[in-house]
Amino acid sequence: LAILFCFQAIRDNLNAGQTTPLLLWACVEGLHQARSGRAWIAALILGLAIDAKLLPLILLPYFLYRRYFKAAALVPLFIAISMASPLLVLKTDHMTGLLSGRWSLLNPADPRHILDEEEPAFLSLGSSLSAFLSTEGGSPNTISAPRNIADLSVGRIAMLLLVLRGILALGTLWFLRTAPFKPARGSEHSCWELGYILLCVPLMFPHQKPYALLFALPALLWLVHRVLDRWWNGIRPTHLIAMLVIAFVTFNSLFLMGEFASYIHHYKVLSLALIGLMVLLAWTPPTDRAITAAPLR
Repeated sequence: LAILFCFQAIRDNLNAGQTTPLLLWACVEGLHQARSGRAWIAALILGLAIDAKLLPLILLPYFLYRRYFKAAALVPLFIAISMASPLLVLKTDHMTGLLSGRWSLLNPADPRHILDEEEPAFLSLGSSLSAFLSTEGGSPNTISAPRNIADLSVGRIAMLLLVLRGILALGTLWFLRTAPFKPARGSEHSCWELGYILLCVPLMFPHQKPYALLFALPALLWLVHRVLDRWWNGIRPTHLIAMLVIAFVTFNSLFLMGEFASYIHHYKVLSLALIGLMVLLAWTPPTDRAITAAPLR
């Protein structure tokens, strides 16, 4: 059932040959290995994944909070090894040029990464802010339908973006619900908090397209689990089911209503859906019945 929610994201990843499924696996498997006490394997998986694409970097603060210190300390080592490995076949000047070019693409101070409006399909917070609060961005493919409610400068957008990212980071505390350096209260709680952390990925990082919606799969798995769990226990969670139906239609809107794709991108429907899913996830915390430590799987 959860995979049906991500049908569009799965299709987009296959169509574009994206690495999102591999990165999602690396996040979940890396956490599982860290929880199982295999710090070297966890660090190797995350280090290689972060070097491929920065998105799994979001797990490093979580590793520190949950006291996986050894794994967190080893991750930079494997990132460095992975980044330096091309020196085995490339000359130093060539390698330096590649790293310089990569930094120019990743530089967070670049206005392109703040406004994030080069393409209308981008999902990030910066893209949404510039869509509704600025006229300095804009893609040549943007339609003329009205959406601007303010005209803020790039500097103000950058400041507001920093505040919203901070709010998302602080929101993690709502899901962690334990003191720092303490383990999660159980397997269910670990899955719940991981769902939120991975939901942050498409919103936190710039240049994320609809294929990044695949990072919502752990959260959707949790919500489907809660619906079925309540149903099997004789409870009919009507409101939760109704919200999940809305989520299904929204997450697959490009597939179901492709004729209106330009409007879906224009009004950042998918970005708003991610925020709505965060609220729904916060509304369905784990029960207290499973608070003993258990493997993530």
